[in-house]
Amino acid sequence: MPNIMRMEVSVVLVEQNKRFLVLKRPAGAHLAGLWEFPGGKKKPAESWDQCAHRELFEETGLTASELSEIRTIVHPYADRTVEIRFYYTGHAWGNLTTDHEYAWLFPAEMHPEEFPEANSEIIKWLRRTTVARRNS
Repeated sequence: MPNIMRMEVSVVLVEQNKRFLVLKRPAGAHLAGLWEFPGGKKKPAESWDQCAHRELFEETGLTASELSEIRTIVHPYADRTVEIRFYYTGHAWGNLTTDHEYAWLFPAEMHPEEFPEANSEIIKWLRRTTVARRNS
């Protein structure tokens, strides 16, 4: 049986005016061309929270004073298993600077097939919670 790589990833859902920031994965990267939320691999010596703050700043130039951990998803791919901890912030600031193509999307505009498979569950969750907030 092959040894499957395990990755730990922190992801930040940045909300502004009911839209969420998404970045396009660059050519040559794993799952290139798909949209993703800002985030990345956790370093061995850092906490999940530290990773989320670091990756948010490295990928976008944005800083968040508060991040709320909202979900953990473990997703198996053919060549790796990814544990993703999703964080939420509605209070990010700074100048958005990124080398990636980016967009601000309403959850209803997010098509799961345009994101890594591991994001499918969080997109469905965002759609449900957005509808719940709208109806409350």
